[in-house]
Amino acid sequence: MLAGALEKALFERGYKVIIASSANNVEVERQYLQMLAANQVEAIITGSHNLGIEEYEDASLPIVAFDRHLSDDIPTVSSDNYHGGELAAQYLLNQQVHKPLVIRDDDNSNSPTVKRGQGFVNYMTRHNVQALRYEVSDKLSMQQADVEKIKQFVLDNQIDGIFANNDLTAIMLKNVLPNLPIVGYDGTPLLTLLHPDLVTIVQPVDEIVKKLVEIMLVKIGDNSAEITTDNIVSVSLKYK
Repeated sequence: MLAGALEKALFERGYKVIIASSANNVEVERQYLQMLAANQVEAIITGSHNLGIEEYEDASLPIVAFDRHLSDDIPTVSSDNYHGGELAAQYLLNQQVHKPLVIRDDDNSNSPTVKRGQGFVNYMTRHNVQALRYEVSDKLSMQQADVEKIKQFVLDNQIDGIFANNDLTAIMLKNVLPNLPIVGYDGTPLLTLLHPDLVTIVQPVDEIVKKLVEIMLVKIGDNSAEITTDNIVSVSLKYK
């Protein structure tokens, strides 16, 4: 969804786009970075989930990241992950949830997505509710076996509400825990169309794309230009 919107926005500005997917493979991503540099592309917009790639630190190309902190010198655009977590917590409290669970990525970095769980837990704490945590690897896509493990954890701990780290996880959990209030994160138009009952935190794709392109164009004009490191776009709760 984001890649398609970016491609359209850049094409309208006269840019040709190369879309490269590393499939979360660090070595493949390194090879792509070398290839892009050799082909003298003007800039890179990345949503990489691979961390610790030194090539980003040394890259001379203008780079903008979406939802990931890759380097102190690379500007990042993200949705307001922290407030998204707060909105999810507020919704579940309104559903009379007393023992909530937050599913978060097993990610010890300082990337923006980590703040989803932080916002959720802190909001619950302020309302004297203790949220349990369940970590999943953000390197792997959710499998049915993983869903069954989470389901068992929910039953064993008498969980009565869940904040999932993304919509796909929320949908898979809703299929096995249909009576539990569950909140996802992303809110892409296709998923919300296919699952109109999905409660989720919506990232405004158009605004994110606009900001990514805006920063990229500034960096192309002057790669040394000072740009705000953290660029945050507002989110909203979709519940019907």
